[in-house]
Formats: sequence, C-alpha cells, structure tokens
Amino acid sequence: MIEHMLFDPESEHHYRQGTEFFEENLLWQAIQQYQQAITIDPSHYLAWLNMGVAYGKLGELEDAKRCFDRAAELNDVEQIDDELLLDNMGMVYLALGDAVKAVTFFRLAAAIDEDDEQIQRNLKLALSKLDHAIKVTSPPTEKTLE
Repeated sequence: MIEHMLFDPESEHHYRQGTEFFEENLLWQAIQQYQQAITIDPSHYLAWLNMGVAYGKLGELEDAKRCFDRAAELNDVEQIDDELLLDNMGMVYLALGDAVKAVTFFRLAAAIDEDDEQIQRNLKLALSKLDHAIKVTSPPTEKTLE
C-alpha cells in the first residue's frame, strides 16, 4: 500500500484501519473502512485507490473502476505519479475489455517505472489484446479479398 498524505484525522483513522484489514486480506472489512474514510473526507485519494484495489482483488471490476475513476478525478490522470494506481486501473480496464484505456494506463505506469517487470508484462498483454481487436474488427483489405 502507499504511504498516506495529510487528511482529516478521523478519515485517516478509518483509512489506516482499512489498510490493516487489507494487509490481513480481510477485503470487505477494508472496503467498509475506506468507505467511512471517504464519507468523512471525499478527497482522500488513497482511500479511493486502496478501495479500488480491494474491489479488484474481489473481482468487483465495475466498483474497482468507479473507485479508480474517482481517484483519477482527484489527481489528473496525466499528472498521476503513482504507478500502482495506473497499473491497477489498466488491469481493471483490461479485464472489462477496454484494451485502449488499459494500454494508456500501462504506458503511463511504465513511464514512471520502466524497470517494473509486471507493468511491462501487463503492457505487452494489453497491446496484444488491442492488436487482436484491431485485426478482428478491421474491414477486409484487397489482399484478403483475393
């Protein structure tokens, strides 16, 4: 998980409790704590991020996407310098079938940490899915008609 920034103390308390639950793999309890944190301080970027990661681990991709989108609203996507957020956003979009957005987020993550092998693998996977989608949806060319 990512180190905290300064937020409302009560919100921060719930965020920390959520992080403890997350680290114990008690994901639903973590989500409840993150929800309390953002109820108190809706700008708590890390609570949105970590809640999205927890939802993603549970396979709740639409909820994960919603959380990541909110975190991105709080931090302009082009200005995000958090490769974890970008990589996780890419994974959610990839799982939801949006290879274009997935590639975008993986490329942003790779620009931050070009040596991260997992990000590089994720980017390659998304690019291959994008390439496949382009081939499947492209109209036939003269060569393919012959």
